[in-house]
This record gives sequence, structure tokens and C-alpha cells, in this order.
Amino acid sequence: MPDAAEPIVRHRERRSRIAVYDTLAVVWIVASLLLGVLVHREVRGLIGLTTTVERVGGQLSDVGKTFSGIKLPLVGNQLGDAGAQAQANGALARQQARKARTSVKHLSWLLAIAVVVLAIAPLLATYLPLRIGWARDGSSLARLVARARDDPALARLLSQRAIITMRDRELDELPDRPWDARPAPVPGRSD
Repeated sequence: MPDAAEPIVRHRERRSRIAVYDTLAVVWIVASLLLGVLVHREVRGLIGLTTTVERVGGQLSDVGKTFSGIKLPLVGNQLGDAGAQAQANGALARQQARKARTSVKHLSWLLAIAVVVLAIAPLLATYLPLRIGWARDGSSLARLVARARDDPALARLLSQRAIITMRDRELDELPDRPWDARPAPVPGRSD
């Protein structure tokens, strides 16, 4: 029969696996946050386009202003009308560029937050309950092992339970035949 320390050894192996899972979860969360920051920066880079549109709109307004006051003998006021139209279009382009800049800023934040939430929320929704359960199981086992030091029947029960939950490969590697051992007697029963 395995010794009473077998549950502790298996618990340590389980804690090692849980540490790997925790590490993977943290790496996933950090990678998701970095991706969110990258998305934010890339979308925010579109602000440069709005700045260019605003400059071009300003230049178009200036050109329109220049032509709006010109009256030529054969052309008449057509050049002035075109200048006024160019001035109005330039002002509209500048106004739309400012609105687009604000929209790009908001969009950069919204997309970054969406990327992070969509990447992390499913992980947390599935992993956190598992992790909490594993922590509770570990605490319960630690309390049982502490009590088993004073109770040989409980130590045998924990050892038998460890055998029952072993993988086939682990059973095959045992040097003796623990399955031949008699189960621990239940106190108060005389079967």
C-alpha cells in the first residue's frame, strides 16, 4: 500500500500543473492587453489622415477666398462664384475632418476595449470557477492530510483513494501491489 504521503505527492504534482495553467492564463491576459494597446495605437494613427484633410480644406478655403473677389471682363463673376464654392467646400472639409478626428479617437478606445474584453472574458468566465474549485480542493486535502497524521485509518483511506484515482500508467509503475491490501476498517462497524 502506498504510504500516507502519496496524496501529498499527487497534490504537489497537481499544484505544478495548476501553476502552468495559471501562467498560461496570465500570458493570455497580457497578450490580450498588448493587442488592445496595439489596436488603439493603429486606429489612432488614422488621425493623421484627418489632419491632412483639415489642411487641404484650409488651403482650398484660402484659394476660394482669393478667387471669390475676382471679376474678369469676359468671364464675369463665374470665377468669383467658383471661388466662393471652393471656400465653402474647404470650410466643410475642415469641419468634417474635426468630427472625423473625434470619431477616430473614440473608435480607437472602443476597439481596444472590445479586443481586450472579447479575449479575456471567456477565459475568466471558464477558468476562474475552475481555479477557485481547485483551490478549495487543495485546502480540503491539506486539512485531511493534517488530520491523517493523528488518524491511521484516515491515512489508509487517503492512500486507498489515491490508488483509486491513479492513472493506469501510475499504477503500473508502483513497485508493490497496493490493491491487495485490506480496506481500512470503518470505526463503529463490525462487518
